[in-house]
This record gives sequence, structure tokens and C-alpha cells, in this order.
Amino acid sequence: QPTFLNENIWKKLKLPTLRKESMIFQVFGKNDNEVKEVDIVQLKVKNKNRQDIFIEAISHQNICSPITNQKFKFVKNNSVHLKDLEIVKHAEGETVPIDLLIGNDYYYSFVNGKIIKGQKDEPVALETCLGGYILSGAFIDKSKNKENFINFNSTHVLRISTEQICNDENIKSV
Repeated sequence: QPTFLNENIWKKLKLPTLRKESMIFQVFGKNDNEVKEVDIVQLKVKNKNRQDIFIEAISHQNICSPITNQKFKFVKNNSVHLKDLEIVKHAEGETVPIDLLIGNDYYYSFVNGKIIKGQKDEPVALETCLGGYILSGAFIDKSKNKENFINFNSTHVLRISTEQICNDENIKSV
């Protein structure tokens, strides 16, 4: 899976196009596909040590539906293995549009390999170079004689801000 950047952020940061590529887009559950020409852009993300991570991303108008109703605090407070961890900035209970989707091509540039596991039906915490942990997996709350299911399988939500600070004229920061 490649990395995608929302077209509006691309325009806001005035990132130059490195190259154009043709890509086939297909939606789950549909048999038809669409070939589109996309812009490939480069941006940099600063890690917690202020070091730059350069990534290339496909600029696309709509990456995916916004993420809603993530219960990070609830899960953290109800999982012993997460209580003392710093979870990366996130959007508690908000609807959050996805502006940057880190694909497998750059995923391991952001996670450092440290994993903290809990019990069955609790998410794992993965340490990032951005300062904190992301959660991955399911959480089943069995309190009050009912089960509430919260899933973080693909919801590694990081809140980042865009800056138009630039040391290199061709690369902007995220």
C-alpha cells in the first residue's frame, strides 16, 4: 500500500510534483476500476528528535472516509498495559479527516519496533518516532455485563500540523 496525501494539503503546502503516474483505483466490492493520472509529491515529517523523514506520497482528492468516535482515553484507562504510556496526539471522540495516510512503503520509518502487549481483546501499543505510541487491534469492554467493541486495526490516528517552514525550496514540512 502506498502513502497518500490529501490534495488540499498538497495545494496548501504548495508542494511541487516530482512526477506523474497512472494508477488503477478500485473500490472494495465493486468490479469496475478507474485509471487516473496522479501527482507524486515529496514532503518531510520531523520526528521527536527534530530529524527529517522524507516521504513520497500520491496526491489524491479523497483518501478515505473520516475516522469517528475513537475512544483512546477510555481504552487507555481500562487497559493496565497502557496506563503509563504516552499515546500520540489523537482526536478523542471527534470526526477526523484523513490528510496523510502512511502506507507500508513508509510505515516502518515511523514505528521503531517496540511493542507493548496486553491481554486478549486489548490493543497493542507500538512506539513511534513521533513521540508516543499508536494503538493497534481490538478492545472489548466487558464491564457492566455488556461487550463494547472498539477496533484500532487500521486507525493509527496521529494529529499533525502543517507548517510552511522550508529549508529546501522544493520540500515543505508536515
